[in-house]
Amino acid sequence: MRKLSLKQLVCARLKILENASDLIRDADCLFEEGRWARSAFLSHIAIEELGKYLMIMGAIVNHISKQIDWKKFWKRFVSHRSKTQNIFFFDAALSPPEEDEEILRDFEKAESDSAKFQKEKLSSLYVDFRNDQFILPMDVVNEDTAKRAIENAKAVLDFFQNGENLVFSKVDLGKLTADTVARIEEEVKKLSTKLKEA
Repeated sequence: MRKLSLKQLVCARLKILENASDLIRDADCLFEEGRWARSAFLSHIAIEELGKYLMIMGAIVNHISKQIDWKKFWKRFVSHRSKTQNIFFFDAALSPPEEDEEILRDFEKAESDSAKFQKEKLSSLYVDFRNDQFILPMDVVNEDTAKRAIENAKAVLDFFQNGENLVFSKVDLGKLTADTVARIEEEVKKLSTKLKEA
């Protein structure tokens, strides 16, 4: 199984953000030309690419902690479903639940939304068969759907770029140590506990 260096992972995260940004710009161009279905498709692909960003960030932490499973990493890296799930699970995790039951409900919804997202992505690219007839992607995706897809992709990209600008641009990820990562994780746990108690 191919192993990556920490330097390769740190570099990959920036390339992923750049590619996601390019995909969204291309989606905007198609939107301006009234190509709603293709615009929505590229927006969906941009979100998948941003799911890969989360994978890389997790791999950076695991690499530093010497706990990375390369076989699992590469399997998830090429899985469209895993990349999409990353985004939906991350979004669910950002909304701290009031009760334990809500955690399960939020993650079940994230799983369901991820499956729906995959279906919408494919419908925006391929001829589908519904209600006893074949339908074109352009018959499924209208202007509002395409606009919403672009806005969603931009929101996710903005969130990660803000993280890069506010946090990661000030830290040399390639020089983090396992002790530093452990200390950061402990601080995050304390902060999470304080937020729940507030």
